[in-house]
Amino acid sequence: MANTAELWMLLTNGKSQPLTLVSAKVIGSSSTNTVDCPKTFGHGTYGGIGTPSSTTPYQVLWTYTPDGGQTLLNFSVSLNGPMGIQIVPSKSGPHAGDWTLAESPQLIQQGTWLVRFYYT
Repeated sequence: MANTAELWMLLTNGKSQPLTLVSAKVIGSSSTNTVDCPKTFGHGTYGGIGTPSSTTPYQVLWTYTPDGGQTLLNFSVSLNGPMGIQIVPSKSGPHAGDWTLAESPQLIQQGTWLVRFYYT
């Protein structure tokens, strides 16, 4: 039986500037090593992204750029057990100050996190 929660993700870009995926990966999961983030997305919300539950704790990492890789917008999500979650946003580069990263996690049932990630 799986003991680490599944992750359902919504990515929301509050700006008209499109974001391009730099990298996305899953580390430590017994179920998957990939997360299917959109290659690019503009203003609005993108859903249908997630990872299945796992028998081991795992981490989901992804990075987007608004400017061809000079500015990096990162999220790291660590999941441990049916309710444990830690989210760390970070940003770097010449236009990092132009972006605000935020998240809104919601435990919709034991073993399932729904998290909206904001780029504004």
